[in-house]
Amino acid sequence: LPAIGQFTRRSGNPEIVAGAAFTDGKLDVAFSDPDLRFDGVANRFELFYTAEHATAFGVAGTQVIRRATSPDRMTWTVDDAPVLGPSPALDAWDRATTEAPSIAFNPAAPADRRYLMMYAGSSQAFPHAGYAFPESRIGAAFSADGVTWTRVSAADSPHGQAGLVLTAQQIYPGVVGAI
Repeated sequence: LPAIGQFTRRSGNPEIVAGAAFTDGKLDVAFSDPDLRFDGVANRFELFYTAEHATAFGVAGTQVIRRATSPDRMTWTVDDAPVLGPSPALDAWDRATTEAPSIAFNPAAPADRRYLMMYAGSSQAFPHAGYAFPESRIGAAFSADGVTWTRVSAADSPHGQAGLVLTAQQIYPGVVGAI
């Protein structure tokens, strides 16, 4: 159903502001793709989002997935380490970017798979002239606690690559270049 009525900015205007320094000496210069969930056991909100992690504003950085927690949606604590970043493997499908997290929690799942993250990733720029964005695919990772994530194993991937679930051609079947 569509939203009915007006949206009103919350009193106090809670926000996570770009530019805070992390222990690696870098900062997050941009944010996007938030996914919010409420953890009823810990009685707190968990926010997962894409952050561009760089040495300074105006300098290209690395897209990572971050987690922040809040007891009241006003005060946020951002984890120092990203929960998921580009794969370090040189032949990985998500070695350039990890972004756009979508989180599901299943309390009945095996303990090491209670959290499921679907995310977009890429290894290169789109391979067609005139397009200046990444060639994205969709991947999956599991977690027991929402902090430490493990990509779906290569053995469990339908494509034999850790984390990879859907290719661009599967997402956009029959479309030239899978745009």
